[in-house]
Amino acid sequence: MTDKKNLKKRVRERQEKTGERYSTALAHLRAQAREEEPVSPSANTAPKQRIKIEEPWDPAVTREAGLQCPVFADEGLKARTAPLVPTALFQLAEVLRATSTHPSTQHFRRMVLHGERYSLPLGPELFTEIMEFGAQLRLGMRGASASGRYLAFDVTLPGRSPVLVVALLMTSPVQAAVFLIDGDVWPKATAELNDPSWVRNVVRRMGL
Repeated sequence: MTDKKNLKKRVRERQEKTGERYSTALAHLRAQAREEEPVSPSANTAPKQRIKIEEPWDPAVTREAGLQCPVFADEGLKARTAPLVPTALFQLAEVLRATSTHPSTQHFRRMVLHGERYSLPLGPELFTEIMEFGAQLRLGMRGASASGRYLAFDVTLPGRSPVLVVALLMTSPVQAAVFLIDGDVWPKATAELNDPSWVRNVVRRMGL
Protein backbone atom coordinates (compact mmCIF):
# COMPACT_ATOMS: atom_id res chain seq x y z
CA MET A 1 0.00 0.00 0.00
CA THR A 2 2.88 2.34 0.85
CA ASP A 3 4.41 1.84 -2.61
CA LYS A 4 1.11 2.74 -4.25
CA LYS A 5 0.80 5.92 -2.16
CA ASN A 6 4.36 6.91 -3.05
CA LEU A 7 3.66 6.32 -6.74
CA LYS A 8 0.51 8.43 -6.64
CA LYS A 9 2.44 11.19 -4.89
CA ARG A 10 5.18 11.12 -7.54
CA VAL A 11 2.55 11.16 -10.32
CA ARG A 12 0.86 14.21 -8.81
CA GLU A 13 4.20 15.97 -8.38
CA ARG A 14 4.99 15.35 -12.05
CA GLN A 15 1.54 16.59 -13.06
CA GLU A 16 2.15 19.83 -11.19
CA LYS A 17 5.47 20.32 -13.00
CA THR A 18 4.44 19.29 -16.51
CA GLY A 19 0.68 19.80 -16.65
CA GLU A 20 0.29 16.26 -18.03
CA ARG A 21 -2.74 14.07 -17.58
CA TYR A 22 -2.59 11.54 -14.76
CA SER A 23 -2.34 8.59 -17.21
CA THR A 24 0.50 10.27 -19.13
CA ALA A 25 2.49 11.13 -16.01
CA LEU A 26 1.99 7.58 -14.72
CA ALA A 27 3.17 6.08 -18.02
CA HIS A 28 6.31 8.25 -17.99
CA LEU A 29 7.19 7.23 -14.43
CA ARG A 30 6.65 3.54 -15.17
CA ALA A 31 8.80 3.76 -18.29
CA GLN A 32 11.52 5.51 -16.28
CA ALA A 33 11.35 2.80 -13.61
CA ARG A 34 11.79 0.07 -16.24
CA GLU A 35 14.84 1.83 -17.66
CA GLU A 36 16.39 2.08 -14.17
CA GLU A 37 15.92 -1.61 -13.32
CA PRO A 38 19.29 -3.29 -12.72
CA VAL A 39 20.39 -5.79 -15.36
CA SER A 40 21.81 -9.13 -14.29
CA PRO A 41 25.50 -9.47 -15.30
CA SER A 42 24.68 -12.82 -16.88
CA ALA A 43 21.89 -11.38 -18.98
CA ASN A 44 22.39 -10.45 -22.59
CA THR A 45 22.45 -6.66 -22.49
CA ALA A 46 22.33 -6.17 -26.26
CA PRO A 47 19.21 -4.20 -27.25
CA LYS A 48 16.40 -6.43 -28.43
CA GLN A 49 14.12 -5.07 -31.11
CA ARG A 50 10.58 -5.95 -30.20
CA ILE A 51 9.07 -4.76 -33.47
CA LYS A 52 10.35 -6.20 -36.73
CA ILE A 53 9.14 -5.35 -40.21
CA GLU A 54 9.75 -7.38 -43.36
CA GLU A 55 7.80 -7.53 -46.62
CA PRO A 56 4.30 -6.11 -47.23
CA TRP A 57 1.34 -8.41 -46.93
CA ASP A 58 -0.01 -10.00 -50.11
CA PRO A 59 -1.33 -7.03 -52.17
CA ALA A 60 -4.14 -9.18 -53.56
CA VAL A 61 -5.49 -9.81 -50.06
CA THR A 62 -5.05 -6.15 -49.16
CA ARG A 63 -7.04 -5.04 -52.21
CA GLU A 64 -9.70 -7.67 -51.56
CA ALA A 65 -10.16 -6.19 -48.08
CA GLY A 66 -10.75 -2.80 -49.72
CA LEU A 67 -7.54 -1.13 -48.52
CA GLN A 68 -5.87 1.30 -50.91
CA CYS A 69 -2.30 1.18 -49.58
CA PRO A 70 0.36 -1.40 -48.68
CA VAL A 71 0.02 -3.14 -45.31
CA PHE A 72 2.95 -4.45 -43.29
CA ALA A 73 2.68 -6.69 -40.24
CA ASP A 74 5.07 -7.11 -37.35
CA GLU A 75 6.78 -10.50 -37.46
CA GLY A 76 5.44 -11.28 -33.98
CA LEU A 77 1.90 -10.77 -35.21
CA LYS A 78 2.53 -12.98 -38.25
CA ALA A 79 3.75 -15.75 -35.93
CA ARG A 80 0.34 -16.01 -34.31
CA THR A 81 -2.48 -18.10 -35.77
CA ALA A 82 -2.18 -18.14 -39.58
CA PRO A 83 -5.41 -16.28 -40.57
CA LEU A 84 -4.95 -13.52 -37.99
CA VAL A 85 -3.39 -10.88 -40.27
CA PRO A 86 -5.84 -11.34 -43.19
CA THR A 87 -8.71 -11.21 -40.70
CA ALA A 88 -7.23 -8.02 -39.24
CA LEU A 89 -7.14 -6.44 -42.73
CA PHE A 90 -10.83 -7.03 -43.32
CA GLN A 91 -11.71 -5.96 -39.79
CA LEU A 92 -9.72 -2.74 -40.16
CA ALA A 93 -11.77 -1.91 -43.25
CA GLU A 94 -14.97 -2.62 -41.33
CA VAL A 95 -13.86 -0.44 -38.43
CA LEU A 96 -13.15 2.46 -40.78
CA ARG A 97 -16.50 2.10 -42.53
CA ALA A 98 -18.30 1.88 -39.20
CA THR A 99 -16.66 5.15 -38.08
CA SER A 100 -17.32 7.00 -41.33
CA THR A 101 -18.42 10.15 -39.47
CA HIS A 102 -15.83 10.04 -36.68
CA PRO A 103 -13.11 12.74 -36.90
CA SER A 104 -10.69 10.45 -35.01
CA THR A 105 -10.41 8.00 -37.93
CA GLN A 106 -10.55 10.51 -40.80
CA HIS A 107 -6.86 10.15 -41.78
CA PHE A 108 -7.13 6.36 -41.89
CA ARG A 109 -10.33 6.56 -43.94
CA ARG A 110 -9.02 9.13 -46.40
CA MET A 111 -5.69 7.41 -47.05
CA VAL A 112 -6.39 3.73 -46.43
CA LEU A 113 -9.94 3.42 -47.77
CA HIS A 114 -10.07 6.24 -50.33
CA GLY A 115 -6.47 6.40 -51.53
CA GLU A 116 -5.76 10.06 -50.72
CA ARG A 117 -2.12 11.03 -50.18
CA TYR A 118 -0.71 13.71 -47.86
CA SER A 119 1.80 13.82 -45.01
CA LEU A 120 1.08 13.93 -41.30
CA PRO A 121 3.70 15.95 -39.39
CA LEU A 122 6.25 14.22 -37.17
CA GLY A 123 6.94 16.22 -34.02
CA PRO A 124 8.14 15.78 -30.43
CA GLU A 125 4.55 15.71 -29.22
CA LEU A 126 4.23 12.22 -30.70
CA PHE A 127 6.19 10.78 -27.76
CA THR A 128 3.54 12.04 -25.35
CA GLU A 129 0.85 10.63 -27.61
CA ILE A 130 2.59 7.23 -27.71
CA MET A 131 2.76 7.14 -23.91
CA GLU A 132 -0.88 8.19 -23.52
CA PHE A 133 -2.02 5.66 -26.08
CA GLY A 134 -0.09 2.89 -24.32
CA ALA A 135 -1.73 3.84 -21.02
CA GLN A 136 -5.15 3.67 -22.67
CA LEU A 137 -4.42 0.21 -24.06
CA ARG A 138 -3.40 -1.05 -20.62
CA LEU A 139 -6.73 0.22 -19.29
CA GLY A 140 -8.58 -1.78 -21.94
CA MET A 141 -9.52 1.17 -24.14
CA ARG A 142 -9.71 0.83 -27.92
CA GLY A 143 -10.04 3.30 -30.78
CA ALA A 144 -7.85 6.01 -32.31
CA SER A 145 -5.10 8.12 -30.77
CA ALA A 146 -5.35 11.89 -30.46
CA SER A 147 -3.73 12.60 -33.85
CA GLY A 148 -5.41 9.68 -35.60
CA ARG A 149 -2.06 8.01 -36.42
CA TYR A 150 -2.73 4.93 -34.28
CA LEU A 151 -5.83 2.78 -34.18
CA ALA A 152 -6.45 -0.13 -31.79
CA PHE A 153 -9.04 -2.85 -32.29
CA ASP A 154 -9.63 -6.46 -31.26
CA VAL A 155 -9.46 -9.27 -33.81
CA THR A 156 -11.38 -12.43 -33.00
CA LEU A 157 -10.94 -15.81 -34.67
CA PRO A 158 -13.46 -18.62 -34.14
CA GLY A 159 -12.82 -20.48 -30.91
CA ARG A 160 -9.99 -18.17 -29.83
CA SER A 161 -9.57 -15.25 -27.47
CA PRO A 162 -9.52 -11.75 -29.00
CA VAL A 163 -6.12 -10.41 -30.07
CA LEU A 164 -5.41 -6.71 -29.70
CA VAL A 165 -4.00 -5.21 -32.91
CA VAL A 166 -2.64 -1.69 -33.27
CA ALA A 167 -2.52 -0.11 -36.74
CA LEU A 168 0.04 2.64 -37.39
CA LEU A 169 -0.53 5.03 -40.28
CA MET A 170 2.76 5.96 -41.98
CA THR A 171 2.59 8.75 -44.56
CA SER A 172 4.45 10.76 -47.17
CA PRO A 173 3.20 13.20 -49.84
CA VAL A 174 3.08 10.38 -52.43
CA GLN A 175 2.41 7.21 -50.45
CA ALA A 176 0.76 5.83 -47.33
CA ALA A 177 1.16 2.51 -45.58
CA VAL A 178 -0.29 0.71 -42.59
CA PHE A 179 1.83 -1.14 -40.07
CA LEU A 180 0.06 -3.72 -37.90
CA ILE A 181 1.56 -4.45 -34.46
CA ASP A 182 0.64 -6.96 -31.78
CA GLY A 183 -1.08 -4.86 -29.12
CA ASP A 184 0.69 -6.76 -26.36
CA VAL A 185 4.01 -5.50 -27.71
CA TRP A 186 3.06 -1.82 -27.94
CA PRO A 187 3.56 -0.86 -24.26
CA LYS A 188 7.01 -2.52 -24.30
CA ALA A 189 8.14 -0.87 -27.53
CA THR A 190 7.78 2.85 -26.85
CA ALA A 191 11.55 3.36 -27.17
CA GLU A 192 11.51 2.06 -30.75
CA LEU A 193 8.39 3.97 -31.68
CA ASN A 194 10.01 7.19 -30.42
CA ASP A 195 13.40 6.54 -32.05
CA PRO A 196 13.75 8.73 -35.19
CA SER A 197 16.28 6.35 -36.76
CA TRP A 198 13.92 3.39 -36.27
CA VAL A 199 11.02 5.37 -37.73
CA ARG A 200 13.14 6.45 -40.73
CA ASN A 201 14.12 2.82 -41.33
CA VAL A 202 10.48 1.74 -41.24
CA VAL A 203 9.52 4.55 -43.61
CA ARG A 204 12.33 3.56 -45.99
CA ARG A 205 11.37 -0.13 -45.96
CA MET A 206 7.75 0.81 -46.59
CA GLY A 207 8.86 2.77 -49.65
CA LEU A 208 7.56 6.10 -48.35
